[in-house]
Amino acid sequence: MASWKKIITSGSNVELNNISASGDIIPITTDGSSLGSISHNFSDLFLDSGAVINFDGDDVTLTHSSNKLTIGGGSLDVDGGIAIDNITIDGTEIDLSSGDLTIDVAGDVIIDADGGDFDVKDNGVGLLNVSSTQVSGSALSTGSFGTLHLEGTNFSSASLASAIAGTGDFEDFTVTADGGSDQTITNGNTLDIAGGTNITTAVGSTDTVTVNLDNEIINSSLKAGRDSENLIDFASTDNKIIFRVNNVNQVSLLDNVLGPEADSDVDLGTTAKRFKDAFVDSVTVTDNVTVGGNLTVNGTTTTIASTNTEVKDQFLLLASGSSETNLDAGIIVQSGSVAGTGSAFYHDISEERWAVGKEVDVGRQAATTHTQFVTTVKTSTSTPSATDGDYGVGEMWVDTDDSEPTGNGVVYIRTA
Repeated sequence: MASWKKIITSGSNVELNNISASGDIIPITTDGSSLGSISHNFSDLFLDSGAVINFDGDDVTLTHSSNKLTIGGGSLDVDGGIAIDNITIDGTEIDLSSGDLTIDVAGDVIIDADGGDFDVKDNGVGLLNVSSTQVSGSALSTGSFGTLHLEGTNFSSASLASAIAGTGDFEDFTVTADGGSDQTITNGNTLDIAGGTNITTAVGSTDTVTVNLDNEIINSSLKAGRDSENLIDFASTDNKIIFRVNNVNQVSLLDNVLGPEADSDVDLGTTAKRFKDAFVDSVTVTDNVTVGGNLTVNGTTTTIASTNTEVKDQFLLLASGSSETNLDAGIIVQSGSVAGTGSAFYHDISEERWAVGKEVDVGRQAATTHTQFVTTVKTSTSTPSATDGDYGVGEMWVDTDDSEPTGNGVVYIRTA
């Protein structure tokens, strides 16, 4: 069977199933041929890696590289919409020559600035700056917010503006305290921060309230302390302050009296921690007193009102404070009907011997007139001579020498 092939001649229309070429397919003249037409379109265009689509002799090129198309020599203008999954910009700016730029998304708009700042400017002048620490604006910042959310409270732009201006509505809020009923503050109410007993409040010129504590705290129910078991009680009894420790009233202060609440219950100091000095007008002790050191009494009279007085010292030194004047000194025993007088056993300084006297005044400081002298006795194995004797007329001498005829118990009395 015969097979025929169509011969293509110049100017004829050709219908081909496939065109294969190992070189270039070039139109006869520039801008004289089209690939397809309005009514007849190609289905797909397959270009190899690195392919270039060149417009008007390199005026604008569209170059392929791995996963990327590069527009060279011009820009891309899109009148309709463009759908792009992700945009990566190698430059630093997106410029819009005229008109407004609207970003309209179905979800959220997230701006991730690794530098830490987000700036909004008007022709290069800053309007708004958002950073990790603050939100700031400028005098050029104008406009309005929809809703401002502050920790549970919503303000609309109108309510916030009116609130700042002192008009409009606030959201209600509740004031509560340790006592009393909760109060709801609504629009038009005034919140009064009132003082209490010994407390005053004052409103300052810089939107501040100052709470002042009076110089005196006067309260008939006042108790001050760490807890109910350790405190100072001003309230329980009028004109009385009670000091309570370990839930026991220990010491109280009344008018002119500081004393324990219970008898024989409170110590003044301890054996380890003692007071330094005590200055008092008089001391009354109803029990025993032990003085660890010396007892010095600077008064003129020391009165001991005990049944018996026991002195463990071997000697008593009397009139030691009068050594320069050497006064008579001794012991007076109350006798007779006149208080402070009695019979005296004393040392007569003028006679340099012991004497006795009657009706001697306890407050006497001058020389005492003796009634009699006390006789002293000296024993010796010899008879007294004219130069013997220590105290004067009336002293006795006993000769105890058995070998002498005149001895053996002979008693002598001094007569001159």
